[in-house]
Amino acid sequence: MEAYQHTLNYLMSGPYPWIGGAVLLLLIVMWVRARHQPSTIVAFDNPDGPVNVSRSAINELVQSATDDIGEVAKCVARIQTRGGRLNVELRIKMVAGSNLSEVSIILQNRVKSSLRNSLGIEKMGSIKVRLTGFIGQNKASYVVTDPTPRAVEVPEEETAEEESES
Repeated sequence: MEAYQHTLNYLMSGPYPWIGGAVLLLLIVMWVRARHQPSTIVAFDNPDGPVNVSRSAINELVQSATDDIGEVAKCVARIQTRGGRLNVELRIKMVAGSNLSEVSIILQNRVKSSLRNSLGIEKMGSIKVRLTGFIGQNKASYVVTDPTPRAVEVPEEETAEEESES
């Protein structure tokens, strides 16, 4: 115990705490810089200069490309750039009973063609699909068309039995 206390006192005196703090601060700064993503992405280069697209514009385009797919109940896009390439991760909730293999191919093709055709993005990376859950019904059934409640009909046989028991 005394050797431990002696070693701890030795490390706490002198330059060691300052060196440890500086290394920790440097690691935090490096981590923050590595995680930082630019607010705009270079779609393509023109002779007069680069053309940038905002992340929100890309997100809106991805949403519009996936909105009319009935098997997808919800889609959230994560956009990252690595090595000058645009990578998209689609986090989806699917309608129960849908085929993930077919839906993922449709999603990837639509998103890729939308980004290339509409925005002219040349440096495409991966388009990953991550299934996050299932919803028991499709999107169209969420729309309420008749807000008035309907009466539940009970067959006459059940009501006659209930009255005789009372």
